[in-house]
Amino acid sequence: MNIPEHPGSGNEVDLGALVKWVWVRRLSFAVFVLLGGFLFASYSYIVPKQYTAHVLLLPKIPVQKAGILGPLASLAGATMSLEGVDEELYGRILHSNLILNRVVARRWPGDSPGDSLSLFDLFGLNDMADERGSDYAGNVLKDILRVQVVKFDRDPMNGVMKIQTTVPENPVLAASLANYLADELEAYNSSLNNQRKYQLRDFLETRLVEIQAKLEEAEADITRFLQNNERYSSSPKLLQRYGELDREVQAYRSIWLQLRSKLENANIDVNEEIDSINILDRATPPFYRSAPKRRIYLITGFFVGFLFAVVFGKLRQLYGR
Repeated sequence: MNIPEHPGSGNEVDLGALVKWVWVRRLSFAVFVLLGGFLFASYSYIVPKQYTAHVLLLPKIPVQKAGILGPLASLAGATMSLEGVDEELYGRILHSNLILNRVVARRWPGDSPGDSLSLFDLFGLNDMADERGSDYAGNVLKDILRVQVVKFDRDPMNGVMKIQTTVPENPVLAASLANYLADELEAYNSSLNNQRKYQLRDFLETRLVEIQAKLEEAEADITRFLQNNERYSSSPKLLQRYGELDREVQAYRSIWLQLRSKLENANIDVNEEIDSINILDRATPPFYRSAPKRRIYLITGFFVGFLFAVVFGKLRQLYGR
């Protein structure tokens, strides 16, 4: 029985004939499929186990923009009052050299209680550091962290963010790294918020001084006008001029009052410690591995074994054996 080499180009594949062709060679197919499954399943026990931990976060946003996030924030016991950094930038912050340099410099929990290790140990980069320098090995390690270890995701429907860390053979390290990154992100974002609050207060103070000077000048102008024109009400032209001066005074006074109110609020904000990120769920050491998924390895092995059986059967057919 020959299998058409070009199905659909003049000859249709006869499914029944194909099944018969496989059945005739069932023994070789069974051997290849079982061998492929065995080899791939065995390899899955050699591959280092990967453990994944995650932290759930929720950014604080103004109440009027909260939408469906309001109930979530209430469950977290948070007041939604402060705008932080745009959450789209959080992933870039986590992958920045500023954060990753601190991650690389730290020592982390080892496999046994009381042990500690560096990420150079975990990813086998100590020899590279000795041969090519710690800076080069550090850059390689940071690339590994960005590509393989640290992931950031944000649900566009509800705004909940997730920091996910995946490391080999060490579930405690996976959780510690995720929690550390969440704390660093919160501290960094709070620092930016504090910087913004101080900048706003300084701007309001400067602007208030400027407006107060203009208000005093406008009040002095209207005082001089009244001193020089005691009977201005009898002159339409002088009455018009008085209205202009009075409107200028009222305008500056209104601006001064608004700035004064905003400055008081800014002073309150500066003296208040408000977190800009709600940590909804901190990471705990995962009990189950995230990889390798041995069932997928087994199925892949069966499939690869089947393909090899087809190739083997075709070669035997071509060479008449």
